[in-house]
Amino acid sequence: MKRYFTLKIWILSAVIVWSGVVLYGCKDELIGNPKEIQPPKTQLLPIPKANTPEDPYSPEIEMHWKGVSEEALIDGYWISWKSYYLIRKDSVVQKPFFTKNTSQLIAFPSADSINKQVVLIRAQDNYGNVDPVGATRTFYTKRLYPPETKIIFPRNNQSVFFLNDQIQTWKGVRIICSAETKFDKIEGYSLKLDDFPWSQWQTDSIFYLNKNIYPDLTEGRHDVYIRARNTALVEDPTPAHIALTFVYPKHENGWLLVDDTKDEKGTLEHPSDEQVDQFYDSLLIDVPHDNWDYRQQGRIPREVLGRYKYVFWYSDSKGESNLPNNVGILSDYLNTKGRLLVSGWNIFGLFLPGAAWTDSIQYFGHFLRDYLHIRWHGTIEEALMDTVTILNADEQTREYAPIDTNKIWFFRKGLHSVNRFSIGAFTEPFFFYHSADSTSGYTGSIIGFGYHNMDYQLVVSGVPFYYLTFEGARKAFLRAKEYIEKDFPY
Repeated sequence: MKRYFTLKIWILSAVIVWSGVVLYGCKDELIGNPKEIQPPKTQLLPIPKANTPEDPYSPEIEMHWKGVSEEALIDGYWISWKSYYLIRKDSVVQKPFFTKNTSQLIAFPSADSINKQVVLIRAQDNYGNVDPVGATRTFYTKRLYPPETKIIFPRNNQSVFFLNDQIQTWKGVRIICSAETKFDKIEGYSLKLDDFPWSQWQTDSIFYLNKNIYPDLTEGRHDVYIRARNTALVEDPTPAHIALTFVYPKHENGWLLVDDTKDEKGTLEHPSDEQVDQFYDSLLIDVPHDNWDYRQQGRIPREVLGRYKYVFWYSDSKGESNLPNNVGILSDYLNTKGRLLVSGWNIFGLFLPGAAWTDSIQYFGHFLRDYLHIRWHGTIEEALMDTVTILNADEQTREYAPIDTNKIWFFRKGLHSVNRFSIGAFTEPFFFYHSADSTSGYTGSIIGFGYHNMDYQLVVSGVPFYYLTFEGARKAFLRAKEYIEKDFPY
């Protein structure tokens, strides 16, 4: 038995040794000897043909090529070129880039009247071998189709707020431009302010002008020029130009009251301009202030608005306000450390999607969401409000501001069409709805709040102060005033 087991082991060992010999001896036949793969060769198709300086091509040239290899597959191509500006005696180089395509429309830089383009294309196989020589062709191109530059914001001859230092909400005077080109696409923009040198080229179409870039920049009139260039490095020979007046918002004065209420007949729920003026002047009798009647004097110039630290904008005609038409200047005012109180009668319903005010979003941001920090707003039509509940700064005690029933129709138990809000982060609600009907379900809804950040503060009220009793309106105003004038720790 032992002898049989030993024999079995000997036979198994012999088989293993024999297999190794066979496999080793057959290695060349089974696997094959590795041998050097010759790199591929590159061929340029004869379209378009090389030309002469006397017959230059347009800078856009469609080239075709192919790779040839008898031992591997073509994986792609490395493309580069050098552009010579023959008159200026300058040149630029396109770094090699890889593509799997066998043709491409190339926009050659052609900033000079005559330009020499030397193209090099090298094929690469699937082993990573690259044609060491490649295929070259020389073209001559001419300059044409300069781009046309536009400054789309701000408008020509407009005033803009300007600060000595950058802050969180103000990076500088913002200039937005665009350009069109018939040739390929826009490669960059450059800006020139007054007699300062042209800026470096940038791909971004937005510029910010501030004292970090222009230390000697001052208030007053300034000329702004912007030029674009396309991928052929052809520049706009007629840069876009606007003149701007830089206004430094000093905020040296106290309160400015902006009356945006329509002058009506002086009847219930339709007060006259004189009635509204008298009410608010009395409301702020012990608060130094100036007045601006929007309906009579029109838009407020930045030169005026920037003088005031606090602005109280009220629109007490139901569903009527010029607030949406002034989001630009009010955004600019807030961004430069202004403080704003806004109130009105169902005015936030005017901020409709698709209305004219939305055109400003691309320049200033969303006024309701980004500045006032209103996530959502609605109008309470199904109920009447008899009182505003005011939460004091201690967040514990409350005061009450009743509706003045002498200013509304006798058959109403309270004020209708009051705006309520869902509010964003860092806001503080302190005006709340109290319904004349205990079953309405709106009691406790937020109808007024404050917001602050490191640079500005504001208060929003969805109820018009004019329709509160004088004593109630006084409480509401003083609560708002307290918030706006407070120096918050940061």
